[in-house]
Amino acid sequence: MPDEELDQDYREMVNRFSKQPGLNDLLELYGQYDIVVRRSNIYLRGTLRKVKNTANNESSY
Repeated sequence: MPDEELDQDYREMVNRFSKQPGLNDLLELYGQYDIVVRRSNIYLRGTLRKVKNTANNESSY
C-alpha cells in the first residue's frame, strides 16, 4: 500500500477516534494527551492532572 494511502487511513482513524462519545469527558481528566496510532489500533495516552475537590479540600488524581 502506498504511503499516501496509509497516511490518509491514519488521518481518517484519528478523525473517527476524536468524535467518540465521552471523549471530551476523558480529556477533561488529562492535562496533556497524545493520540497514538499503532498498526490498526488507536489509543489515548495522557498524564492525569491533579484535581482539587473543593467540597472536602482533598486532592485526587
